[in-house]
Amino acid sequence: MADFFDMVTLSIEAGMGLDQAISNVCKQIKGPISDEFLATLEDMKLGKSRRDAFFKLRNRVPSDHFQSIITSIIQAGELGIGMGNLMRSLTQRIREHQREKVREKGMKAPVKMLFPMIFFIFPSLYIVILGPFAVDFLVNGLF
Repeated sequence: MADFFDMVTLSIEAGMGLDQAISNVCKQIKGPISDEFLATLEDMKLGKSRRDAFFKLRNRVPSDHFQSIITSIIQAGELGIGMGNLMRSLTQRIREHQREKVREKGMKAPVKMLFPMIFFIFPSLYIVILGPFAVDFLVNGLF
């Protein structure tokens, strides 16, 4: 998602309008985000206002993060805020969100590894380490 919005940002900063930038990026990057934006562009071609088409896009995609991005784009369009700066900050926010998700997964990994280690790795390790002592003890006794 961040790459998509990076490309849109670069296109806007190169002088394209938002609709044209999204259209060009959708042609270059394939995937669900491109499909959703292409559907939004089609809605606009059929006569819907940009605001209504983006509201429909926001309601179609269940991601809270994506919905907040679309809301920011709608508000920027209504308030006349520069899209280049907005898109750059949105892309930065997307990347920070992705980093947070990766950190969360990294923090959960040791907990998920605990069960297999206790029941599969440690017993085999104990057999390899303590096995020779056990055999020696059974054959020769304690002393």
